[in-house]
Amino acid sequence: MAKYRKIDPKIWNDEKFRMLSVEEKLTVFYGLTGQCNRIGLFKFSTALAAEEIGLSQSKVESIIDRVCDTLSWKRDKVNRILYLPRWWVYNNPGSPKTMVGCLSDLHELPQTPLLKLFASNTDSLSDSLSDMLSTKCGKGMRYQEQEQEQEQEQEQEQEQEQEQSASADPPTAEQKRIMKFTAADLATATWMWGLVDKLKIQAKQPNLDAWANDLRLLREQDERTDEDIRRVFTWANDPGCWWSNKLLSPAKLRKHWVTLYGQMTKPSQGGSHGKFPSSRV
Repeated sequence: MAKYRKIDPKIWNDEKFRMLSVEEKLTVFYGLTGQCNRIGLFKFSTALAAEEIGLSQSKVESIIDRVCDTLSWKRDKVNRILYLPRWWVYNNPGSPKTMVGCLSDLHELPQTPLLKLFASNTDSLSDSLSDMLSTKCGKGMRYQEQEQEQEQEQEQEQEQEQEQSASADPPTAEQKRIMKFTAADLATATWMWGLVDKLKIQAKQPNLDAWANDLRLLREQDERTDEDIRRVFTWANDPGCWWSNKLLSPAKLRKHWVTLYGQMTKPSQGGSHGKFPSSRV
């Protein structure tokens, strides 16, 4: 990822920018430099932003909404993606070789509705670069789900083996010190183990304290609710679901959360109505 970002000094004369408060202007510069990648379409964590800017997370949530409304930035809250439509105006790749490197950042992103907007926003690019962008987003991204599925399949055997051989030894004193999970986290971890145990895959008893701590991270850092955690885990381990017998721990749930949640809530899967599909996802 490039080390530098271009910011036009004329931003201080922009009437929309001047309407923002001091904290909002600071958040704009954070958006342009903090978690941003080389294409202006990137994963954005308000929890991380809050920590690095020095504001509360609720404050950052309200500020980023205000910034998006004022500067026409786009945000996919479900998949935690932020898009800066005028990115290419100030950070034009210039050459096809550089463009190839920039577009590789797409592989780090989950499926998002903002991709179509990104693919069509080519006014600031040359014809050759526009063609590259259209090809990558139209053809390459069309098969991204299959590519991700293949990568997941390659990981699953190794991860499942690790999960099944996970030690049930109690945590060390140092591990206990950094584990700050709640009783509710431990209750959810126990519930998850009960669900896994019912699958009859001969999985070994896990370290439930470690599981509870992973669930704490899901809640605190990733902003997932306990209700959604249970819902997604139940859906993924439905006997007819492709993920069944493959998603056996909170750590793996956290790793694949965006993909899982996106698949579960697809209208074609019945997720938007709260149903758990039994067909392959």
